[in-house]
Amino acid sequence: MRQDPWLAINLSLFFPGIGQWYARKWVKGGIWFLAQMGLIAFSAWSIFAANGNTVLGLSCFFLIAGVYIGNLFDAYYSVETDMTGEKIPRRVKNPWFAVFLSRILPGLGQFYGDKVGWGAFFLGAFLLLSIFDQVFPSLLTISPFISAIASYHAYQAFPLAKTTSNGRRLVAILAGILFSLELLGNYFPLWLNQQVEMFVIPSGSMQPTLQVNDRILVRKSKNYQPQVGDIIVFEAPDFVKAMDPLSHPDDTVYYVKRVMGTPGQLIQVRDGVVYLNNQAIAERYVTSPANYDIAAQRVPEDKYWVLGDRRNDSFDSHVWGFLPSDLVIGQAYKIVFPPGRIQPL
Repeated sequence: MRQDPWLAINLSLFFPGIGQWYARKWVKGGIWFLAQMGLIAFSAWSIFAANGNTVLGLSCFFLIAGVYIGNLFDAYYSVETDMTGEKIPRRVKNPWFAVFLSRILPGLGQFYGDKVGWGAFFLGAFLLLSIFDQVFPSLLTISPFISAIASYHAYQAFPLAKTTSNGRRLVAILAGILFSLELLGNYFPLWLNQQVEMFVIPSGSMQPTLQVNDRILVRKSKNYQPQVGDIIVFEAPDFVKAMDPLSHPDDTVYYVKRVMGTPGQLIQVRDGVVYLNNQAIAERYVTSPANYDIAAQRVPEDKYWVLGDRRNDSFDSHVWGFLPSDLVIGQAYKIVFPPGRIQPL
């Protein structure tokens, strides 16, 4: 196929470097590709890894956007073509430019190709479905489908004299890739929320480890088995909510505490010291010793014993007893906000 700069841009819209490879600029394409991959990997590590700096990771978004936009311009100029013509084809319309517009917003390519009715249809359908799929997750597959069909139609609607058979086959492939990537993008936040979730600390019961309004990341896993010393987030049992004057029985309430006893272990609090299997636990994180005693008792199966680090001002197991294991959301492993308190837990 004769190389087209707007096809190069369409390819680089998928990921930096692909348009340069299409233009046979192999080294330059590799540099764009690796630069963007490196920035994305570093940003993800900084945000989600326990030792990463969240602010630095979020700041990388500006670099990622800059590389992405710069790559599009470079992809255009990487194609060796006559640069004396129109940079943006207005008089001699280009079907690949129509595809590019439909990639930006479905329907724009049809408006550009003078297919006003189709443009209004695709634009209206996409905007309407984009609103409803936020309410009905089952519709998350529809908006990527509309976007892919709009891009495909934007090319096919041009007169045959302006398109090629190779181009028609290629735009079908690109539409399929576009559908797959947008579908992945729609479902990725749902998948991510199943792996990691952010919670806000509402009280001082975990001071000094956690302060009020700290934002923490919680790693969620169905196979997670809390260990002594882990900080966990859990849903409050109904009997605990009934004892808590600040919660409503119909509300979903989350607590954050430290695991002090796991199933089968012997737990006791005596003279302000927590004993696990008759061995005193050295706790450098508590504000002051507990002013209560708990007689020795064995943690039942599928239960945990949890305490707040601020022992004497914490609504925890010393008040309401054992925590059922099926209510554990996951392990808190990082403070992500405010910036001055970013640290692993």
